[in-house]
Amino acid sequence: MTPRQPHRGKPDHPVGLRQMQGAKPVYGAMAGGRLKRLGFILPLYFPNQQPELCFDLCVGMTDKCTFGSQVPVIVLHTEIHAPIDRCFDLSRSIDLHKISTEHTNEEAIDGVTSGLISLNESVTWKAKHFGVYQTLTTQITEFDNPKFFVDEMTKGAFNGFRHEHHFKTVENGTLMTDRFDYQSPLGVLGKLVDMIVLKQYMTDLLIKRNLTIKEFAESDKWTLVL
Repeated sequence: MTPRQPHRGKPDHPVGLRQMQGAKPVYGAMAGGRLKRLGFILPLYFPNQQPELCFDLCVGMTDKCTFGSQVPVIVLHTEIHAPIDRCFDLSRSIDLHKISTEHTNEEAIDGVTSGLISLNESVTWKAKHFGVYQTLTTQITEFDNPKFFVDEMTKGAFNGFRHEHHFKTVENGTLMTDRFDYQSPLGVLGKLVDMIVLKQYMTDLLIKRNLTIKEFAESDKWTLVL
């Protein structure tokens, strides 16, 4: 089966940025078109490591996404020196997700609360974001082991979100691609919040998650959760 492509629609102004150790945020405004966001580089959160990561942040709006036009999208590419099946299973591990989100006190309170989540299964998370505890339920809606799976929000703070996980075997291991598109809550106010803070916050969470997957996959730590 041919792997699905990570992009459903071509971003108006994709911005490719290489994540470097100790990098400071860099802001650059682009006028015109649909690009309303600012480009930025987030610092790494594992200072003792030097992961070879390349993050392509599509900081514009897409024409054709899951939720229609002008939907924010985040795309991340992560190179992992480990087999594809290990990376795939770590990405759907409830236990590893808990580890990667310790800073938000995230816990699985309903559905699949440990082990590996699979097609049509769901999990409800409780976590603290922006100083407030929230619950979020997601379901695995598409599944092609070990190449691709999708989790989508069925209940939570967003109007909706879709998170695609793509895996491809490459020369030195696995290329993991995340595509996260979502609808901000609160209509116009939500779009304003997204422009100011939400997209950066969500990218921050995804980067931390991917670095944790990489750390476990490239060491013996993966045996602790699989």
